[in-house]
Amino acid sequence: MISDVKGSTEALLRGKYKDINAIAVAMIVAVRNCFTDTALPFVFGGDGATICVPPGNEEQLRQCLTSCQQRAIGLHLELRIALIPATTLYAAGQTIGVSKLKVSPHYQQACFSGGGIRYAEKILKDPVLNQAFLIENAQPNADYSGFECRWSNVTSRHGETLSLIIEASSPQQYEQVLQHLQQITGGREHYHPIASEQLSFAWSPARLATEINIRTETKSLVSRFRYYLHLVFMNLIGGWLMSRKIKTDATDWGAYKQDFIANCDFIKFEDGLKMCISCTPVQREAIIEYLSSQEQAGQITFGIHVASAALITCMITAYQSEHIHFIDGADGGYSLAALNLKNKRTTRPARR
Repeated sequence: MISDVKGSTEALLRGKYKDINAIAVAMIVAVRNCFTDTALPFVFGGDGATICVPPGNEEQLRQCLTSCQQRAIGLHLELRIALIPATTLYAAGQTIGVSKLKVSPHYQQACFSGGGIRYAEKILKDPVLNQAFLIENAQPNADYSGFECRWSNVTSRHGETLSLIIEASSPQQYEQVLQHLQQITGGREHYHPIASEQLSFAWSPARLATEINIRTETKSLVSRFRYYLHLVFMNLIGGWLMSRKIKTDATDWGAYKQDFIANCDFIKFEDGLKMCISCTPVQREAIIEYLSSQEQAGQITFGIHVASAALITCMITAYQSEHIHFIDGADGGYSLAALNLKNKRTTRPARR
C-alpha cells in the first residue's frame, strides 16, 4: 500500500508541514497495529508512506486506513491511499526488491529497489489508473498506540538542514554520492540532523496539538484537554528520568537519548536515496555543486530543500530501545525536495 497527501504543496504554504508528517507516521503506526504478529517493511516519505502488507485481514486494514483518512480530514488534509497488489506491478513489468538495513542494534530499516514503488506512486497519483485501488469508505477503526509527537523542532547545529532526494543510474553511483557527501560534511556523526543535547520537549497546547488531534480526534473537548495534561505530565516525568539517568525494570532512561539518536530515520532508500542532514551553508553549496555536476553528466537527478531545522515524529513500541524517530526538514522537507525533482523531470530535455 502507498499513500500521499493530495495537494501537499498548497498545504505546506498554509504551514501544515508538521501535520503532513504526522498523518504519514500515524498511518504507519496504525497499520503496524493491525499486523502485530508481522514485521512489516515500510518507508516514511514525508507526505506519505509505503508499506508492504500480507494478504488477509483486509477488512480490518480498510477500516484502519479509513480512520487515517478521517484523521487527515480533521487536520484539514486529504490523505490518498491505494492498495496495489504486487502482482499488478509485476504484470506491468515492474520489480520490487525489499531488503533490510541494520541502522542500530534495535532498528532494522526496510529498503525498496527495482522501480516498482516508483511505479506504484505513479498509479496512486493518476486519477484514471488509481480508481481500481483507492480505499473505499469503510467503518473507521484504528489503534494509534505508539504514535507520539512531543519534541520541539531541532535547529541545525551547523546552520542548515537539507532534505535530499537522489535518483542515480546505478548502485555504484549511489555509493559514490554517499562517499562524496561524507567527504564534504565530515561523515555521519557530523551530518546527523539531531544531537542529544538539542532534544527538548514541546509544552504548549499549540505545539502538542498534532499528537492530541491524532490520538483524541473523536473525543470530547474535556477528554482532549485531559490528554494535553497527560502529555505535560509525561514530559515532566520523562525529562526527570532522563536527566537523572534513572534505570527501572523496564527502561534505562539514561540511555534513552543515545538510543534516540541511533534510531533516527534520516537516511533511507525507496527507489532512490533520501536524506535529511545538517550542514553549513558552505557545505550546502559544495553539495549542490557536486550533485549538479553529476546531474549534468546524466548520472543522477536530485531534488533539494533547505531549512533551518529538523522536524521529529515518533513511533514508540517500547521506551527501552524499541522506538523509531522519523526526521524531515522543517517547512516542507521531503515534499518540497520531491517537487524540485518533479520540476526537473518536467523541464528536462528528452535524451536522444
